Amino acid sequence: MRLLNTDSFELEEFTDVQNRPPYAILSHTWRDAEITFGNYVGGQHGSEAGYDKIRGSCTLAASEGFRYIWIDTCCVDQSSSAELSESINSMFEFYHKAAVCYAYLSDVQSSEDLEKSRWFTRGWTLQELIAPSEVVFLSADWTEIGTKHSLCDVVSRITRIDERVLRDGDWSGYTVAQKMSWAAGRRTTRLEDEAYCIMGLFDVNMPLLYGEGRKAFIRLQQEILKATNDQSLFAWACDNPDLPRLETSGLMAKTPDVFKCASHVRPLDPETDHESVFEVVNQLVRITLPVVQEIKGLKLRLLTTTPPTHQILEIQSDQVASGDRLVKRGASADSQIWGERPRTSSAPEKRPQIVIEVEDDDSRTLVHRPDASDDPAPSTEMLPNPCGCLEGPPG
Repeated sequence: MRLLNTDSFELEEFTDVQNRPPYAILSHTWRDAEITFGNYVGGQHGSEAGYDKIRGSCTLAASEGFRYIWIDTCCVDQSSSAELSESINSMFEFYHKAAVCYAYLSDVQSSEDLEKSRWFTRGWTLQELIAPSEVVFLSADWTEIGTKHSLCDVVSRITRIDERVLRDGDWSGYTVAQKMSWAAGRRTTRLEDEAYCIMGLFDVNMPLLYGEGRKAFIRLQQEILKATNDQSLFAWACDNPDLPRLETSGLMAKTPDVFKCASHVRPLDPETDHESVFEVVNQLVRITLPVVQEIKGLKLRLLTTTPPTHQILEIQSDQVASGDRLVKRGASADSQIWGERPRTSSAPEKRPQIVIEVEDDDSRTLVHRPDASDDPAPSTEMLPNPCGCLEGPPG
């Protein structure tokens, strides 16, 4: 690990993890005029704005008794792919072990501007907010706005991260889907970084392959599969009807954005909710989950797709049966997994009457109530497809 001396402004190497000195760390958003490692060691400080950020960080850290600070722009040689890969795979730990993290918000003048800061929209700053025990928010003139603890309720509202995570620094009890929901909506300059920037949040590592595009996020999920038995990894929903169906197919999500509604997905109780954890067999996932036994009502949204599809908005059920087994090929985060249950006899089964509400694109609600006949109405068994929609005719 390379640290910047706040007194001499010299870079120093610390290879022994156990003997690293206490250090501060900087969190910020990159601009075009940053001072890179090559610029810094070559004495080419270039942009005054870029150098002012380094100087301001060192001055603040020194005033609080820190002899060293880590700044990603000048402490990592990004021209070395090996060093870049090692640094990115270790970055969550860098921030977690820091004595304090200075979150420099260059576009904020006062606390009233906090919510508008670009800092809260970037992918890399998620781990820089969660991992450190202490985060100090600074305005453009290096004035302290507040801390992660003092502004806990405000930061939680902006980021959708539970206050307990920010206050206690404990995210171990949260599901994969919940953690993914914190990353939804954040952006990175390079597409692959939307996966690389959250590796530490799931305690996984993988090599960097810039140029692979969205395959990076698929690889991240595969690594998570190896490290956890948390079924909420599959609890995502695509609510964009403009995406081609082939782009949204498959069990793995294409982007963290599809987890944006998964902030309340809880872990299943292994004693009551399922018989066993999932397993991957020949590239198929076998999983046991409860299925809806009696559906009281469905609320769907009619999507303007070809063929027409319906997005599941809400399922109302009287009870849930446990122990029903099925192979899950993909389902939405806001829907239950349901399908045909094994029949014990050849006698026709009477189905409960279901009230179906359908919202069209103009948000008009169309209510369909089946005829209250004692004879079971013919129906088509359907399973949710991977983008959280039901295939079928409109209306």
